[in-house]
Amino acid sequence: MISLMNKNGDELYTLELNISFLELYKSIDQNIKDAYSSENGISKYIDLMYENRNAARNNSWNNDLRWLKRVRDIRNQLVHDVAVSFYSDICSQEDYEWLEGFYNRLMTASDLLSLERKQRERNYRQPRNLYAPPPQVQQPVIYQNEQIRQYSAPQNDTVPHNSAPQENGSSFGCAAALVSALILLLVFLTIFVIVIFGFGYLSSN
Repeated sequence: MISLMNKNGDELYTLELNISFLELYKSIDQNIKDAYSSENGISKYIDLMYENRNAARNNSWNNDLRWLKRVRDIRNQLVHDVAVSFYSDICSQEDYEWLEGFYNRLMTASDLLSLERKQRERNYRQPRNLYAPPPQVQQPVIYQNEQIRQYSAPQNDTVPHNSAPQENGSSFGCAAALVSALILLLVFLTIFVIVIFGFGYLSSN
């Protein structure tokens, strides 16, 4: 912070305050250019603050944005406005002190944009819970027959209405084989009876 012996508003104090303000502004402006690889300094910082509108709900964010636009306006008047000289009472002690505080925060990466970037990096690097249970997957229901299907089928069953029920191939094959065996057995028994009675008849004659 500058130390001025005379704070009565004379020209010497105003001159020194304006020069000190402008030198500090130039230092901050250059540091921001280097940090963000930009041709603009404080203007670039202001643009980035507007882009990060999600943080604008913070009162400190709005306060810094207001101050940055103010000190930029003071600098532009000192440098570009022909009606303003370094003896003009345009910069106050409060303006200089805020700019100095902002410079200190910028150098220690505790300014609002740096804090916002650190928070995003922490959120990005946050590890996932490796012990979280896996998502539940609904297993398909296997129905033994159509009767069980009618009473057990879920309400959201997506079987098409025009699809015919499938026959149980293995059960049908077993039943057919059993019927064939019974028929063959009856045929053999019939032939056996006929042969027995035939021999009996021939023996009696």
